[in-house]
Amino acid sequence: MGVNRLPEAFVCLWTYNPLCTAAADSGPGWDLSECYGIDEDGYPVTPSKYADARSSPSYATWLNRKCWHRSGLVIYLCPSDADPDDYHWDPIPGHEVTVWTFESGVSLAGFNPPEDADWLDPSFKHELLKSPNWCAFVAGGRDVYSGTARAAHLMLADFTSLRSQT
Repeated sequence: MGVNRLPEAFVCLWTYNPLCTAAADSGPGWDLSECYGIDEDGYPVTPSKYADARSSPSYATWLNRKCWHRSGLVIYLCPSDADPDDYHWDPIPGHEVTVWTFESGVSLAGFNPPEDADWLDPSFKHELLKSPNWCAFVAGGRDVYSGTARAAHLMLADFTSLRSQT
């Protein structure tokens, strides 16, 4: 995958770590798993270990995995007697996605809490994704916010230095 143009945005994939010591309070937090650049349609334009280059958003499989339901069980490998296209999406607990753009800085693009909380209103996640203050409501959110900006700026610096060498 050759990068011929500047990415429109940078996507950061995060994993919840209950023992994370990066947070200022040395409590639970999030580990950066990867940062990659995307084009205006959300497709990866820089190398990525986890992004799905065939789907938009490219981080869909970071937040959710395919599953099949059989006799009340959730199965993550397609059963031999099942239609491979007849699957459901199951959220992956403890995965989070942030995006940095030139226009708006850091935003929360996807969030799956580390544990299922039945008491949490389903609309909370939707409202959280729209909130400009999302980092105040997520444990370690301020570290994720600043970590996203830092990772995007490092990738941008790498990209521009590579471009100037050619």
